[in-house]
Amino acid sequence: MVDGGMLVKEKTFSSVVKKKLEEYCDEVIKSNTSINLISKNTEDNIWNRHIIDSAQVVDIIPSEFKSFLDIGSGAGFPGIVVKLINSNLDATLIESNKKKARFLKDTTEKIGIDVNIFNKRFEDIEIANNQETVILSRAVSSLGDLLRMGFKYFELGSIGIFHKGITWENEVVEAKKRWNFHLTSYESLTNKGSRILLVRDIIKK
Repeated sequence: MVDGGMLVKEKTFSSVVKKKLEEYCDEVIKSNTSINLISKNTEDNIWNRHIIDSAQVVDIIPSEFKSFLDIGSGAGFPGIVVKLINSNLDATLIESNKKKARFLKDTTEKIGIDVNIFNKRFEDIEIANNQETVILSRAVSSLGDLLRMGFKYFELGSIGIFHKGITWENEVVEAKKRWNFHLTSYESLTNKGSRILLVRDIIKK
């Protein structure tokens, strides 16, 4: 395992991006009463808890990758945030819940960003274009399950960038029972005990 250290703490956005991020926050909070997109107790801290937490992924994505899949996208964290900050990336958001997928569609159209949205389970989507991509996931499943679900992409040279909480080390230990992989961990900007894990070269044992 490689320690990637801590990411740059200060996040600065252009005025155009900041305005769109703020508009996105408003849409999340407005819809949260009916769809339960984020925990109610994080609404007042949505900028740090969700926007900055998602934005730190942008610094980790290697420049050679031109696309990403955000699996279990939910409210669009981190996928919408990543796309707003780096509009050059081809973005695909995958969400099996119909109401949340509708929210993603309506919101991305409203704030004016071009994304692909699939209202399906990640495992049920046919792999597209045999292309290397980045698999993103924020609080969706265990590391081992993520490697299993994304293996058809990892076989092609794709990588995973996953938000993980304070039990991340236990998840790594469990995943290594079935998988060999190269891991770089980055200390989260928003929670000292959490990590962002970059996983590549995944091989099934």
